[in-house]
Amino acid sequence: MCQVFDKYAISPDVLKDEELIILLNKLEPVQNIEEYHISEFLAYASTRTPRSLINLLLRRIKRFEEAGEQNYQPLPYIAFHHGLDGLADSNEYEDILRDIRQEALIGTYYTSFWIPKLFEEASLGFNPISLKVLEEWVNSKDITKVQTVSLLLSDTYQEFIFQHVYFVNKLIEQAYAIGDKCYQTVRSHLSKSAISGERSRAIGLPAPADITLEEKASTVAAQFIFGSATYKFYNYLSKYARTNIQDDLAHDEEFD
Repeated sequence: MCQVFDKYAISPDVLKDEELIILLNKLEPVQNIEEYHISEFLAYASTRTPRSLINLLLRRIKRFEEAGEQNYQPLPYIAFHHGLDGLADSNEYEDILRDIRQEALIGTYYTSFWIPKLFEEASLGFNPISLKVLEEWVNSKDITKVQTVSLLLSDTYQEFIFQHVYFVNKLIEQAYAIGDKCYQTVRSHLSKSAISGERSRAIGLPAPADITLEEKASTVAAQFIFGSATYKFYNYLSKYARTNIQDDLAHDEEFD
């Protein structure tokens, strides 16, 4: 279906918004939407009917959770091939992000896995508007909302916590002020994004990823008051990386 509408065939510009929405809705039962032409069509839809597009993707996540269809994948695991950049041009963009944020409150296993992926995609890599939307819940001082913010960040790119130190500081300090349970949850979610990824290394040498993490985390930790919540968080990451390095080298010596 989506192959019909591209620059080499029929331009989707000929479709009325109502017709575009009808075609979008037909994608709900499709098992996988990673196919090139589907991704291209979704990127186009983000420029025309952004809210309908997000509603479709949210319904796909709900369908996956409720129906448990074999081989049904609600979203791409990594990213949409053509992105969803058109969302940011919509005057409804902030509300669209709030809709996704709200769905994360459900807190089931599947929503906890898929909603963070959708939020990161819709936020175009956590742009300033998306951080503003997340900060609304950080400022709420509500434990569930603060923890949900960290959940939405749990699948982000590794450099996030170093590129957005101001935001991380605010989130960590708010969680710490709410209580230890909230702090531990937030720390766990933020740490997940920082320590995930490949740790390849040569025998006898530490993993470059661990060296980088230790150096960056210790540098940021030094910017905060010793013993503060944010200091503890970055110091925890630094120690985590240092322990990995020591364990790897000790393991190599055992088999030397």
